Amino acid sequence: MGDEFQVDTKDSNKEFPKVPIAWSWNLRPLLAEASDVDGVGSDEEREAARERWLKQGTGTLAHPLTGHNLVLQYARNTDPVMTTMCGPGGYDTWQHGEPGTDGRGRGLYMGTEITFHAPMPGTAFGEIRHRLDGVYGVKGSAFVRHVSELWSEDGSEHYQDVAIMCRVAGMAPDGVERPPKNPVEVPDRAPDTVLDHHLAGKRLVFRWACASEDPNLRHIDESDPRAHGPCAISIVTHDVLREYAGDDVSRLRGIRVPAFLRPFYQEDDLEVSLWKVDAETIVARLVRPKIEGADRHVFDLEVRIAG
Repeated sequence: MGDEFQVDTKDSNKEFPKVPIAWSWNLRPLLAEASDVDGVGSDEEREAARERWLKQGTGTLAHPLTGHNLVLQYARNTDPVMTTMCGPGGYDTWQHGEPGTDGRGRGLYMGTEITFHAPMPGTAFGEIRHRLDGVYGVKGSAFVRHVSELWSEDGSEHYQDVAIMCRVAGMAPDGVERPPKNPVEVPDRAPDTVLDHHLAGKRLVFRWACASEDPNLRHIDESDPRAHGPCAISIVTHDVLREYAGDDVSRLRGIRVPAFLRPFYQEDDLEVSLWKVDAETIVARLVRPKIEGADRHVFDLEVRIAG
């Protein structure tokens, strides 16, 4: 595909068809395709299999990033979404097309905001309602904001809203504004808590790739495995929940990462600094403590919890 393709500004409010989804306590969010729920058998057998599967997660809540990963999987595996952003090549252009970031494709996941409305059960069926919510541009690259709502199967529970900003290199339409900035404000004082994470030997990147079913080449390159953005968010969010919310996922109200500034890698050490801004707001900074200069700072994150 040539460089003539541009994201169409008319798609800035485009809505996509509702999509049924399933997720489970064992972090296999596409279980509906991997189990006998949709397999061969009579209606009675399929319904019995469905009930057995749902009971497995009774009394548990989903991982905090389950909804976020479902949205990423939906966008990655839905041709209309990818072709709207990347043209006829779709996800292949996102991952491989030139010119791109690090020479490995046009697409890059830039930041996210998750709003939690109700706790997601550990195992359930539901649906995604997905739309584009803005097309912007910086130096020829398109920035496309996606918003997905996650609902229960019967539409009675609105679990989460997930907003994701994606950069698509070289595809900005003419005359669009720059994306809005809403940085996390880090307090000008020493952090309340500092936590260390030592990743060497844990194969964190590959374990997350399997659980999230994200095979992007940026992450599974054997020579230089780069951690997934949601994996980094998960590490910091769990730190916040342990320190300030009794490790209670149901108290989460929001997670915001305006920008992923630098990546981290599979063998890195990490340092998480935490500031309690008020009863419901925790600010975190993730850095690579052994790295000097700009590459040290991975991102700043804001977590909102119920008081």
